[in-house]
Amino acid sequence: MKNFIRVSCKNGETRCLSFTCESTSFAYLQGKELNYGNAMFAALTVSASVPLKEFRDMGFTKSDIEDWNQYMLLAREHEDLQAGINPGGDYAVFPLLRLFCHSYMLSALDEEAFEGLEDEEVKAFVLAVYGQKRTPGCAVLVKNITYSPFVAKNEAEELVAENLADFLMFALQHLGSVVGVVTPKQDVLLKARLKENQYLPLKAAEWIYAKELFVDA
Repeated sequence: MKNFIRVSCKNGETRCLSFTCESTSFAYLQGKELNYGNAMFAALTVSASVPLKEFRDMGFTKSDIEDWNQYMLLAREHEDLQAGINPGGDYAVFPLLRLFCHSYMLSALDEEAFEGLEDEEVKAFVLAVYGQKRTPGCAVLVKNITYSPFVAKNEAEELVAENLADFLMFALQHLGSVVGVVTPKQDVLLKARLKENQYLPLKAAEWIYAKELFVDA
């Protein structure tokens, strides 16, 4: 099997990005009432398109895509990140990132809604947002990022740090007025990239980096 193609979004190369988003609304307790539809889970996949001519010029064929996908099915973290040819047949489409998010509509929440939350990361993030920035829009927390083998990890992290808020607003179709990212302790590069783009650690949970929020550096 040939090596995975590396889809670069740097060095002057232009890549069209596409988005697929799977989401589901869920209920939370607001006082003594259950509130539906103002909170949700979402899985957002960001993909890049390579013109088929360029794909072939690099020595690849459609059968390579099948080989790659078979290989990726063996790794559970990559099974949802399979490549393909677009319906028009003129681009090879390569997933770059898969983001798992929680989204909360701030204007619909009150503080009691978070008291019983079992997820401590979500609780710390949303309470910090609610207590310090009462604005319209949504608080979106990225709980997990899966990096595709079709993009170098350092480029993927740069793509996340520089464009995350825009990705989420475009894909979720609502204003992410505050965006947070749960960063693995060992992922020093991602933390550095986020800091470069004005994401700062929360005081209550310093491994969560947030943007447009009153936080301590």
